[in-house]
Amino acid sequence: MRARTEVNVTVHTHSAAVNAFSALGVPLRPLSHDARVVFTEHGLPRHTATANLVRTAELGRALAADLGAARACLMPQHGWWPSVSMPRTR
Repeated sequence: MRARTEVNVTVHTHSAAVNAFSALGVPLRPLSHDARVVFTEHGLPRHTATANLVRTAELGRALAADLGAARACLMPQHGWWPSVSMPRTR
């Protein structure tokens, strides 16, 4: 989140459908208006530096670089990592 200061929430999920899709190496095409919100502007990049947990600063920087300005990043053999910018509340 240091690389994307506007992001204040991250989620890591192991959805079976996402795990299967992320292994294909093909682009995900939005098929609904809901999907367009997440994937249209910057696509859905893949983080391929590791299929394991991101446990080091080096892997964290690599994940941030792969994510770039996108709202989510596929992690082949592992799931996906959406990032969300939400208004801060007190």
